[in-house]
Amino acid sequence: MKKFLLCVLIAAMAIGLASVPASAQQSKKAWTLMLYFVPDEKIENSLIGNINDIAKVGSGADLNIVLMFDYASSKPTTYYYVDRGGTKKLKELGETNMGSPQTFYDFIKYSMTNYPAERYALIINSHGSGWESYYGGGSVSTGVQLDSDINISPAYKPVDFSGTDLSGLNTAIAYDDDPSDCLTLKELKKSLTMAAKNFNGSKKIDMFIADACLFAMIEAAYELRDAASVLMGSESTIPGTGLDYRSIASELSKNPKTDALQLSKTIAKNFTSSSYGDNILVGVNTAAIEPLAVAFSELATKILKVGGKRSFSGVSKIGDVDKYSDISNIADSILKKEISFANDPAYPEIANQAKIVKEKLNESLSAFSASGSFRTGFGGISVYWPDKTRYPKYKAFYKALDYSNKFQWDEFLDSQLLGLSPQAGDVRSGAASLVSELDGAFFSLRRNSQLNEKTSVTNESAKIEHLKKTIVDNTVTAHKTGNYKTVHQTLRDIRNAKSIDTATKNKMINDLKQGVGPSSK
Repeated sequence: MKKFLLCVLIAAMAIGLASVPASAQQSKKAWTLMLYFVPDEKIENSLIGNINDIAKVGSGADLNIVLMFDYASSKPTTYYYVDRGGTKKLKELGETNMGSPQTFYDFIKYSMTNYPAERYALIINSHGSGWESYYGGGSVSTGVQLDSDINISPAYKPVDFSGTDLSGLNTAIAYDDDPSDCLTLKELKKSLTMAAKNFNGSKKIDMFIADACLFAMIEAAYELRDAASVLMGSESTIPGTGLDYRSIASELSKNPKTDALQLSKTIAKNFTSSSYGDNILVGVNTAAIEPLAVAFSELATKILKVGGKRSFSGVSKIGDVDKYSDISNIADSILKKEISFANDPAYPEIANQAKIVKEKLNESLSAFSASGSFRTGFGGISVYWPDKTRYPKYKAFYKALDYSNKFQWDEFLDSQLLGLSPQAGDVRSGAASLVSELDGAFFSLRRNSQLNEKTSVTNESAKIEHLKKTIVDNTVTAHKTGNYKTVHQTLRDIRNAKSIDTATKNKMINDLKQGVGPSSK
């Protein structure tokens, strides 16, 4: 049984949740684990089973476990504190829209305020469908307000599925059937970053885990790169029994000093060892997602230069609908020449870039565990690659994601699925991608220096010098041709880059000023 909409629940015995009033406001502990559980009637018993499992360990001297459970039945949505042997009721909310970012934000606010910790992990346990939504255009909720009441009843409007309203962007997690709503990538990002700013000293949450299907996508990891240090999820479906919750609580109780990177390894290992069939779970170090994003975008750019019709016979699809593909599988299909352009003069360069993609993908993972058919041929992170009928329905929404805004994969989809040339699509300034690539190169340089990889350090250093010069030259040219928008965007990208050091940023900006001359605007 998998956690997707059209599934049949395997019969299971479940112990009811105990309800004993408890007072809040605790002293700071090592970890607070926040559980956001959104079942429908098909998976409710499985989620209650997860709570029974984690309650076998429960909270302790170094661990808080706070739960928000939205019953599929007529029972009210309730906050619980999970102790050893049961749960204590903290607050009863009534019927609540769990697909509302306000509801999500308020739960994080409550948990961080009343149960502070040195580190935070948050798990959403629900249906999931990747970045696309079952409900079409996405969220129907209003946005997050800073000072809302905890039992807010968010207003909502009918879903606009025309593809023109970008206010609700798909991600497909935390599905609430009443009203028909879900949390989107944009809503997750805003809720998490606002909570971090207001209640965690602007430090992003240590770990975000999607115990839901199809969430481990490059689009999700990139969107949430500033919201969580480690992102965990599966690029495939997840069994209805979900994660091994008892082992998560046990690890945090026994080793409270463990960090998110190490915790992700334990969670991934225990997930596949306790599950049967074809399963995969990864941890993504979001600090390392930029180099992968740059490398994969560069692969798309190089493929776009191949003329004629391109076919990829070796690329397989993930899930019940053919819309997601494994990034490592795409790279492997190129390296194995399971493509139509193996004899193209550009192939050697494309193949070399495919190798770089696999390298950067492996570097981005903090954990990887797979069973069954996922043991070989899969890297753990997928990308959106629908058919030509599906893509136009979601194209406008997809292009509004951070990954699409900054990189070139959506232009590959435009070309591959719709026959659009890069000039006919929404082509972004090449400078934006170059700055992103430079940022990724600086990250890789530091990583390789720490690992004492001298050859890689030399290569990255040469790449950095080339990129710095190219960015300055291209931006000066843009200024001379009156493309001031590109100039301003490049300056913003340089200032906002996370891995480029301040001295390099200042040097590049000064070079730009000298290049455009004293009369520059």
